[in-house]
Amino acid sequence: MAKNAKCTCNMGMMLVALVIMSVGAFVLVAGLANQFKAAEQLSQATAMAVLPLYFAGMLVLFIGKMAKWKSHGACPAHGGKM
Repeated sequence: MAKNAKCTCNMGMMLVALVIMSVGAFVLVAGLANQFKAAEQLSQATAMAVLPLYFAGMLVLFIGKMAKWKSHGACPAHGGKM
């Protein structure tokens, strides 16, 4: 941490990022659960429904990561370049 640098982190945006990333993780786990269910039932239709869940979960996680970068990515007190 820099000695004279003032923290410019945005805690509201950090909370938003946490919520967004939690939703993304939930969607990824739902996709994994559906994949196991499809393998158990040997259902091709359920297996094909897994890919959109994985894609949506990763997309939401990436959006959450961008929100996290926005909250403290350029904070001089936490190693960001400003």
